[in-house]
Amino acid sequence: MSTTKTCLVQISTTQDPLALLDSLQAIETQLGRERIVPKGPRTIDLDILFYDNVTMDHPRTNSLSR
Repeated sequence: MSTTKTCLVQISTTQDPLALLDSLQAIETQLGRERIVPKGPRTIDLDILFYDNVTMDHPRTNSLSR
């Protein structure tokens, strides 16, 4: 049985959105994430939900309260 845990963090960065995404995907890879099935099960999932006060296009942003 697997359990899912969710955490939301706020960071400051000098990286532009694409560089930040590359960094997050590198962290996912270092932690053992394999991208075998699109939208499939994952061991870790790091997303950018907001960047510079702009909401990124992501399904979970609609369920977050601000």
